[in-house]
Amino acid sequence: MDATLFIRPSGFSYAPLSSATRKSSPVNGTSEPARKRRRSDKKEKDMPPPTSSSAHNVDGHMMQGDVDLVGADIMIRSRTHAAQALAKACQVWPAETRRDMFSSKILPGLKSTFSTTQLFTAVFIEEYAKTLTAKDDLVSSFAENLRPLVEEDRPTWYSDLTSYLQIVRAQCQSLLNAFREKAHVPPGKLPTIAVVVQGEPEAGKNAFSLADGERIAVQDYARLHKTLSPAQRVTATEMLSSAKQDVDSVIAEATLIKKQRDVRIKSAAAAAIVALKEIPKKPQATIKALMDSVKDEENFELQKRSAAAIANLVDQLVASGRMKVVDKVVGNLVKFCCMETGETPEFHPNADKESGILSLQKDEDIQDRPDAATYEKEVRQARITRRGTKDALEQLCIKFGSELFEKVPMLRTLIEDPIRNCFSGELPANITDPEQNVGQEVVDAMSTLRALVPSFHSDLHQFVLDLMGLVARALQTRLAVLRYTAAKCFASMCSVITVKGFTMLVERVLPPINNPTDVHCRQGAIECIYHLIQVMEDRILPYVIFLLVPVLGRMSDSDNGMLDPKKVESFEIPVAIKADLRSYQQDGVNWLAFLNRYHLHGVLCDDMGLGKTLQTICIVASDHHMRAEEFAKTQAPDQRKMPSLIVCPPTLSGHWQQEIRTYAPFLNAVAYVGPPSERNKHRAKLTEADIVITSYDICRNDVEVFAPYTWNYCVLDEGHLIKNPKAKVTQAVKRIASNHRLILSGTPIQNNVLELWSLFDFLMPGFLGTEKMFQDRFAKPIAASRFSKSSSKEQEAGALAIEALHKQVLPFLLRRLKEEVLDDLPPKILQNYYCDLSDLQKKLFEDFTRKESKTIAEKAGSADKEAKQHIFQALQYMRKLCNSPALVMKESHKQYASIQAQLARQNSSLTDPVHAPKLTALRDLLVDCGIGVDSAAAGEVPSADQAVSQHRALIFCQMKEMLDMVESTVFKRMLPSITFSRLDGSVEASKRQDIVNRFNSDPSISRSVSPKTASSVHSG
Repeated sequence: MDATLFIRPSGFSYAPLSSATRKSSPVNGTSEPARKRRRSDKKEKDMPPPTSSSAHNVDGHMMQGDVDLVGADIMIRSRTHAAQALAKACQVWPAETRRDMFSSKILPGLKSTFSTTQLFTAVFIEEYAKTLTAKDDLVSSFAENLRPLVEEDRPTWYSDLTSYLQIVRAQCQSLLNAFREKAHVPPGKLPTIAVVVQGEPEAGKNAFSLADGERIAVQDYARLHKTLSPAQRVTATEMLSSAKQDVDSVIAEATLIKKQRDVRIKSAAAAAIVALKEIPKKPQATIKALMDSVKDEENFELQKRSAAAIANLVDQLVASGRMKVVDKVVGNLVKFCCMETGETPEFHPNADKESGILSLQKDEDIQDRPDAATYEKEVRQARITRRGTKDALEQLCIKFGSELFEKVPMLRTLIEDPIRNCFSGELPANITDPEQNVGQEVVDAMSTLRALVPSFHSDLHQFVLDLMGLVARALQTRLAVLRYTAAKCFASMCSVITVKGFTMLVERVLPPINNPTDVHCRQGAIECIYHLIQVMEDRILPYVIFLLVPVLGRMSDSDNGMLDPKKVESFEIPVAIKADLRSYQQDGVNWLAFLNRYHLHGVLCDDMGLGKTLQTICIVASDHHMRAEEFAKTQAPDQRKMPSLIVCPPTLSGHWQQEIRTYAPFLNAVAYVGPPSERNKHRAKLTEADIVITSYDICRNDVEVFAPYTWNYCVLDEGHLIKNPKAKVTQAVKRIASNHRLILSGTPIQNNVLELWSLFDFLMPGFLGTEKMFQDRFAKPIAASRFSKSSSKEQEAGALAIEALHKQVLPFLLRRLKEEVLDDLPPKILQNYYCDLSDLQKKLFEDFTRKESKTIAEKAGSADKEAKQHIFQALQYMRKLCNSPALVMKESHKQYASIQAQLARQNSSLTDPVHAPKLTALRDLLVDCGIGVDSAAAGEVPSADQAVSQHRALIFCQMKEMLDMVESTVFKRMLPSITFSRLDGSVEASKRQDIVNRFNSDPSISRSVSPKTASSVHSG
């Protein structure tokens, strides 16, 4: 035989596997004999050159069956191809000598002690049967020898799996050794283990088996452990438990691999029987062998072969009229195809979910499992089962083509009947009854239809179109699980029957997307579009215009307007707003009107003092007016009167009332604030009002009052307060339904980019994905890039994430700074006024630093919570001391008595302003501004100009105690002629705006004092 006629997988000619030496023989078998001494150069030149594969045998691992390097899947695929090639060679062999030539070489493989030999012998027989056009002598002999493989019990072990059994034996021996050495059990009480394991050539009937290992791990372990004394148990329990776990682990692995080989051999033999058309009268064993492989086979190549065999089996059963068997097989295939909950949700665990989009909830499913390893194993097994059964059903669709439902009517019944029963009218009343299976049947039906639509013959597309209208109706049901399944099903239908599918999408699915009265319709339509994009990917581009109009409000026509507010069409306010808007304010109203027109939502984050409140009042009042006019014309229910809700901090509720009375007095505003008794009086007025004003805390506590209503606008003033998505106030606000949502904030992001996700989750849920998706895509790369030790790759990833985030959110953000839009605003001058410490302050400061500096230095680097608390206490002491010694010199102070005695000798006290230079400095500043100058003291009558100062002052303090000191010492003692107003936390929220209004309207009040926490009502 000429070995050069055989080609290796690498393309080189075949030669016998060489040994470890580098030298290889020429293919013709002749070569010069090796010389013991120096060889002649001439002889070396005459020697034939080595083959190109002699330096390294690239096919060696494959030919030697090295699974670790080649991989089990590649090995199985290669051997399958080899079986196919051998089958074709056998088929072209002369028929009269074929049996004599191959029978003696093939049939022994079915009785081999090696599992691999049995498996690929059966694969060869199947492939051989496929090549035949008529039966020959080999077929009958093959069939007789295949049936025992399927119907009889398998051997206890295989010769090619002895390594697994040897490991089990070794671990069992280690367990017994632990009993002997650690627990000191006498050797006579220990069971004896056979040296040879089953599957080895010299193994006899008493060889070590897997059953022996299980007996040692269970019965023998329990018996020996019971005989241990308490002292033995204390010393040996840990090692015995560890050894027992090792035994259980290797036994489980060996059992799994043995079961896997049994399933493979049985399924291959059953497939060969089907290919030979020798199905027995009682096909249960054959069907079970194939179904087990379809459900459990991890190798894709073998599972696909079993799926094809199932289709051939059903074909032969249909031809023989055994429809009961066919119905059972098809029913099981559909049931197992719907096992994976990631593709086919469970109905009853989700039956209580109505509002919400299940797709987003499943994407965000990051819950911790009690046993993560077991859960992952179950999920993996479900995926394998679905893959195999789906492949088998697809093979049926391809095999029967347009006659699928005529040949297999059960498949049509399982798909069509549940869908028609549920969606032809109202949902069945008992659909959520745990005792009924109606809901799961319709979920399975839509899931099966979705899986098989791509494999349907084109003649069956009309059947799909007949059901498409019912699936579209399912998108509007109240149950989220049905909307989720219908959305995925409808998307798959559209991806296959594209033109007619999109026609139905535009006519039936998209119109309800703007229905403000039914959230289920909107959620179903959006979820359908989401899955349609996922399924079609770039194939959806020709149809994207149909989706942009309802989903993003034709943003493609106004993209420049979204990015640049100046390019937005000017909006003429249809109501009489009692204010002249500045140009930038008109731009802001134009932008808000653009969002309103296309049902979009955004964040107005102008700098403080630029009139966010006024711009909001303009657009809310305008929309209320336009809705009233449209309702008067059409009586359309979506244009009926709806109140708007404004949620703000409690200090700003009066401010909103004042601004609405000033600029839009025609609006009926109700402040839903105050104690519960006060709020109860306003509940009946909520639907009659144009605008309802409330606070975040009240919104959280009374969310059940606000949630049932559908509001026109929902405005969050200081909206960054919902930055924490897990806070109760955030969750309460997100339960409020409204047509338009708007956030007002001068600082939308304060600490972390994740805060932006929470804001947009209120504005447009799902726009930035789930929280987990946002973390992975944006937050983590951005945070990693900001570390000082970040790599260039991390910095690049962070920059790309920031750029992508900007592109996505900037169209929905509008921010202008004062210096950008107010040309007439004088520059802000920051001036620091330095004050020297008084003698008393210096003394206290030096005493404190001398006593505490060493302690603070030691605790500065400590991670201890108490250490940090001590540092903050020290800082607070220093802050108070710098303001006034009276703030720190309390009776509990160690130096209180000595300081009081010292001041008494000096005819002074702690409240004397000489000890607090900040107070005298404040007095000097006010006097320099003409505030507090008492002209009447000199006998003069003050003029109007003197009575009303040309300057006014706002004074902020960080501590209420300091505020008291400013009032008592500076205003009442040092400048008694001045008038002032005070605003702090002790003032009721309902009265704060009155104080602000009085300060703004009465020029004789030249100054206002306030703590920093209450300053926004002044300066906003």
